[in-house]
Amino acid sequence: MYFPIWKNGIPIFDFPVLLADGTVAAPSLAFAGDPDTGWYWSSANVLGIAVSGTRSVTISGNTLDLWSDTHKIRFGLNQDVVLDRLGANSLALRNSTNAQTFTVGPSGNAIALVGTAAGAAPYVESLEGTAPAAPAANGWRLFAQDNGSGKTQLMVIFASGAAQQIAIQP
Repeated sequence: MYFPIWKNGIPIFDFPVLLADGTVAAPSLAFAGDPDTGWYWSSANVLGIAVSGTRSVTISGNTLDLWSDTHKIRFGLNQDVVLDRLGANSLALRNSTNAQTFTVGPSGNAIALVGTAAGAAPYVESLEGTAPAAPAANGWRLFAQDNGSGKTQLMVIFASGAAQQIAIQP
């Protein structure tokens, strides 16, 4: 049997610490006051996190899965930026009061931009670049490019490869 080396009251292990696999209901690394919340072995090379005896998160080599239709990811000290699942194939980035929501994919992979701050009109902002490749059949791509004279052109390119100018900087 091995015992850790203690330094300043902290155990230092110089060998692997192997835990029981655990389960969602009884994670192998849990808390005395909350034994159904913690870490467990989900499957080969997959780490699981259970909260209240429910699978909440799994982590594999390159994937982080959130196992709920109502999960949110919050950013910032004030948790004022939220990445939110709105429904099937629908993702929103919003501030904590739901104003200025940017939503991707609510229906047919559409992009919806909503500016709800007092007096603010919604808008889309982009930078000039080179023309993208043509999209798949029945698709289009909107882009901005320099017209060669220092003016910005708003362009659309269709599946046929044909590009059309929509507007030009005055």
